[in-house]
Amino acid sequence: MRKEQADVAAACDEADWAARISYVTARSRRVFAGRAGYSGEWLCTPSPALEGQTPLEALASDRGFEAVRDLLTKIEDGLYT
Repeated sequence: MRKEQADVAAACDEADWAARISYVTARSRRVFAGRAGYSGEWLCTPSPALEGQTPLEALASDRGFEAVRDLLTKIEDGLYT
């Protein structure tokens, strides 16, 4: 029974990770729409606003996902460059 529970938990973690990546990738493409290719570069560049992590690294935790989402909102609103 424990193996089945572990498999379900792993599948949920993978689904959550995929959903986070999908959301942040799509959102960053919208935010950086005027700068061709910049979204991919931004996702892989360490950010002081994310305690030195890249946005992709930050997605590993709930807190990091919220920070990335908030950062994209600030960039979109012109509050962070």
